[in-house]
Amino acid sequence: MPLQVQFPRLFGLAVDKCMTVQEMERRGWVEGGGTWVWRRRLLAWEEELVSECVSLLHNVVLHAHILDR
Repeated sequence: MPLQVQFPRLFGLAVDKCMTVQEMERRGWVEGGGTWVWRRRLLAWEEELVSECVSLLHNVVLHAHILDR
């Protein structure tokens, strides 16, 4: 499932809505990493969504010759 569908609130608050999972990994998707740039400061419950998303991304395996979307 696309992250924008699974985490619509975070997608709405994200500055860069065109970032691929590969770009997210390269920028650092751990909490506080360069992936997470928001239009405003997150509320506590929104920060919990980021933690949930980071946990999900922790299990992602990227393949060099397969495009992500």
